Amino acid sequence: MQLLFANSQIEKICTSPERAVKKYGARCADILAIRLMQMEKAKDLEELSKQAGHFHPLTAGRKGQWACRLQGGLRLVFVPGASGEMVLKEIIAPTLTITEIVDYHK
Repeated sequence: MQLLFANSQIEKICTSPERAVKKYGARCADILAIRLMQMEKAKDLEELSKQAGHFHPLTAGRKGQWACRLQGGLRLVFVPGASGEMVLKEIIAPTLTITEIVDYHK
C-alpha cells in the first residue's frame, strides 16, 4: 500500500532513521521501520491485520483509525485512505495515512 503522512513532523520521523532513533531510541526505531515495510508490502487491511505487530482497528473516540504496536505502550496510528476515508481509486491502489506515534493508553 502507498503510505502518506498527516504532517511533515511524522513524515520526518518515519522516513529518517536518525530522527526516529533520536526521538524513540534504537529498538523502537527498528520496529517502526519494520512496521512501515509491512504496511507498504500489504495489499489491503485484511492482509495487514494478520501480520505480526497487532495491526487492529481502534474503537470509541478513535473509531476509523488503526494502530500497531511499536514498543511498550507506543503505537503507530494510521487511517485508511488519503484523508481517513477510502475512495474508489484506492480500492485498486490502497493508501494509508500515518497520523501519529503515541501512547494512547495513558
